[in-house]
Amino acid sequence: VYRAPSEDGPYTRLTNTLVSGTTFTDISPIAGVLFYQVRAIRNVTTPGGGTYANNAIGPIQSINFILPSVTGGFTFVNDICGATTELCLSASGGTPPYTVQWSNGSTQTCTAYNLPALVTLVITDALGCAFAVPASTVLGTTPIQISGLVANESAPNAKDGIIDITVSEGLAPYQYSWSNSKSTQDLTGLTGGSYTVTITDSNGCTKTASFTVTTTSATLEAAVIEQFLLSPNPTKGLALLSLKLHQASAIRVEIRDWTGRLIHESPIIQTDLLSLPVDLTLSPAGIYTVVVWVGNQPFVRKLAVIKA
Repeated sequence: VYRAPSEDGPYTRLTNTLVSGTTFTDISPIAGVLFYQVRAIRNVTTPGGGTYANNAIGPIQSINFILPSVTGGFTFVNDICGATTELCLSASGGTPPYTVQWSNGSTQTCTAYNLPALVTLVITDALGCAFAVPASTVLGTTPIQISGLVANESAPNAKDGIIDITVSEGLAPYQYSWSNSKSTQDLTGLTGGSYTVTITDSNGCTKTASFTVTTTSATLEAAVIEQFLLSPNPTKGLALLSLKLHQASAIRVEIRDWTGRLIHESPIIQTDLLSLPVDLTLSPAGIYTVVVWVGNQPFVRKLAVIKA
């Protein structure tokens, strides 16, 4: 089988061996009008016993081959938690194989970018046809952020410490793994000690943070608070929090249920004397934690709600 760019030639042989079938595929066509010719060879035996090749030239056939333009872009292979990402070439059309020039200087099929990044690339096929992929800004994922508040254990062996964390960024939902084997977002009923949480987002990215719960001594509370009463306790739902400090300070009150869920938070006030009604009449029976923040120091009491 022969091919030429015009009917008058020149013709180039496309096969190195004889084609025994009735079909032939040109695996490396070029764009434009192409002319093909089949030349058949038949070995003829003479009466004297010799043989000779009887060549037969078939008719010239032409086709208009339109070569698809090279095009493409890139795909995300791996996003390493907002720090870097691996991008890989995606190309089609034209004549393979392709070469690529990334805006970070790489000529590899896949390459890494630090995020955020402005990504451009130029794809070139085997015939030198090029396609410039429009610039794209790749932002990646913002790393997980963790903040937390700690309510210390109110007295030795009181087991009423609390760690309340807030998680943002990354990709929700999150999974929590604490060093005490808990898997909740917040921890309650804690004794003094150090607690570490590892948070995993939906991308598989992780962030670790540690918090320390200290055990409040009677000496520390006595140095700050002159009086801290909850009455009646137990209560059917109504109680009065009475607080008197040795000196005026910023005070904030939190009330949490037995799961650690925040059900009430008062605004910060600057005072040395506080009388705060506590209304849990619509709340179920249980043990509630009342945390009084004096500045950055928490002081804790338990309030029992009973439903007769």
